[in-house]
Amino acid sequence: TGVQMCALPIFIFTSGSTQTFTAFSLSGTSGNLVTIGSTTTSQHTLTMATGTVSVSYCTISYSNATGGASWQAYTVNGNVDGGNNTGWLFSAVVAYNGYVGFFSFFQ
Repeated sequence: TGVQMCALPIFIFTSGSTQTFTAFSLSGTSGNLVTIGSTTTSQHTLTMATGTVSVSYCTISYSNATGGASWQAYTVNGNVDGGNNTGWLFSAVVAYNGYVGFFSFFQ
């Protein structure tokens, strides 16, 4: 419960619900993005205790990613920040000559 799956690569989670994962992996392709969203304009929560979640070619909206895992949806990997997200990393952290900072990738 809490997730609606369609024939297209669309995952719609019930707004206000929390889904707990031990593993999470999604990958679309260029021109065929996977959609992660909520049933309304309120967030759903995705949680995983440890590890790294790395998705590619996904459009993500109204999603709260929590739980200790690193939720990576870097735009350089074809992902789109559809807005109203928390906990997802859409920009990569890079180091250059000993300096660490955020670098945003533009499409």
